Amino acid sequence: MQMLSPIARHRAREARRRSVLLTAGVVALAVVCVGIGVTGQAALSQPTAQAFDDSGSTSGDAPIGADLTSGVLPRPQGVASLPVPEFAAANPVSSAGVCDRPGVADALASGADEAAVVAAGGGNAVREAIAAGAASCFSLGDPARSWVVVDKLRAIEPLEWEPSDLVSISGGQLMRQTSADAFAAMVSDASAAGMSDIVANSGYRSYSYQVGNHGRQLAAEGESAERTSARAGFSEHQLGTTVDVQLPGGSIESFGGTQTSAWVSENAWRYGFIVRYEEGAYDIVGYEAEPWHLRYIGPQLAAAYHDGGFHTLEEFFGLPAAPDYAS
Repeated sequence: MQMLSPIARHRAREARRRSVLLTAGVVALAVVCVGIGVTGQAALSQPTAQAFDDSGSTSGDAPIGADLTSGVLPRPQGVASLPVPEFAAANPVSSAGVCDRPGVADALASGADEAAVVAAGGGNAVREAIAAGAASCFSLGDPARSWVVVDKLRAIEPLEWEPSDLVSISGGQLMRQTSADAFAAMVSDASAAGMSDIVANSGYRSYSYQVGNHGRQLAAEGESAERTSARAGFSEHQLGTTVDVQLPGGSIESFGGTQTSAWVSENAWRYGFIVRYEEGAYDIVGYEAEPWHLRYIGPQLAAAYHDGGFHTLEEFFGLPAAPDYAS
C-alpha cells in the first residue's frame, strides 16, 4: 500500500472534516426549515388568544396585511355602530293622538262638540282613545260636553252647575240647544214613520229641583227610591241633554213595550241619543230599566255606541261599574 506524505494525509483529513461539516449543515438547515413550516401551519390552524385580543392593547397585534407565516393573524377591525333603519309612518294622521289632530282644539274651544269628534277621527276613534286614557281633551267630567258621564260614582262638578243655552221643547220642557234640535228631528221622523207622537215628560232639572224631587221619592218609597231616582248632583237631567218621553195622554212608565218605544230604541242613535238605562244593566248603572230615558251624546258617538253593541256608557268608555254611591 502506498504511504501518503504528512501533507497529503493532512489534506485528506481536512477534506473529510469539511465534508462532514457540510453534511451536518445541510441537515441542520433542513430541520430548521421543517420546524418553521410546522410552526407556521400550527399558527394558521390554531390562532393564539393574543391574535384576537380585543382589549384595546396594541401589544402583539399585527397590522392589516401582515405576513401570516409570522404566527399572528391580522386583528379584526371593529364596527363603531350599525346603521339604524328609518321607517316612514304608514299613516301619520292616524298615528297622532286624537287631541293633536287638526281642527280638534279649535272645535273644542268654540264648544262645537260634534265637530271636535269628527276632527278627531269619528266616534269610535274618540271612544277608543278615551278608554285607553289617551284623550285628555275629551274630558268625561266636563258637564258642558255631550260625552260627559254622570252616574252614582261620578257627580256633576260643580254640583250646582247649570247650562247656559236652554231652549223650550214639546211638553213645556227645556233642553240644551243642540240636543233640543236633535230631539225635534227625531220626533218629526217618528211621526213620519207612522209612530205615535213622542212627548217630552221631563227635560232639564236644576240641582235644587232634584233635591226636592229625590227627597219626595225617598219619603214615599224608602231606600228603594235609590233604584229609580238620582240624588241631586248625580242626575243626568241636570245636564240639559236628557229627556224622559211618553205618548200623548200616557206616562213614562207606560212608554216601554209600545211600537213607538221600539222605534225609538232602534233609531235614537241616528239623532245622537241612546237609551241610557237598559234592561239587565242594573249592576252597572245602578238604576232599573228606563226605556223612556234618552241621553244625548252626539251622532258620532251614538253611532259608535250602536255599532259596537254597547248597553251602558260605563262599558262604552271603559269605566268601572257604578251600581251604588260611594257614601
